[in-house]
Amino acid sequence: MHMTCHRDWLHNYKIIRKETIRTAGDEILEVLGKGDIRADQFNDNRTTIWIRNVYYVPNLSGNLISTCQLLENGYMTVVDSPATYVKCKAT
Repeated sequence: MHMTCHRDWLHNYKIIRKETIRTAGDEILEVLGKGDIRADQFNDNRTTIWIRNVYYVPNLSGNLISTCQLLENGYMTVVDSPATYVKCKAT
C-alpha cells in the first residue's frame, strides 16, 4: 500500500474511519483517508501518472510507495542512486 503524510497532495480524497497501520518500529498510526497523487514524469516529454489509493497517515514520518502495486498497475520503478524513478511501461 502507498502512504503519505501530505494531505494536500491527495486528489479525490475520501475519509476513512477506524483504520490503522503498524510501522516497522511497532508503532500504530491512524489512517484518516485516501486519495490519488498526481506525479509528473519527465523524459523526452512530460507525462502525468496517477498513483491511486494512497493512504493519508498524518503522523507518518515520510512517504511510502509500494513498487509491487506500481508494477501491478502498469508502471515500472528504476533505482538509479541517489534517486528512484517511476516510469510508464513502454507499450
